[in-house]
Amino acid sequence: MAIQDYASISTQKKIIGVAEEKEQLFWASEFGISIERLKSIIKATRSLDYETIRQYIRKSKETLKKYPTSC
Repeated sequence: MAIQDYASISTQKKIIGVAEEKEQLFWASEFGISIERLKSIIKATRSLDYETIRQYIRKSKETLKKYPTSC
């Protein structure tokens, strides 16, 4: 199964598959985050739902824009 197939199958069902490393790499790349961050978000949301994950990432990015951390 090609990586493109993961996108079409998973978005149709709206479930993110992360059982295999290839799937984790695909979704992390799709969302523009690391695999570790993806796993952390899945644990935080207790969900594999595409929309739930997408919204969590969007809200996280909005929060960082509002309240940037200074080094």
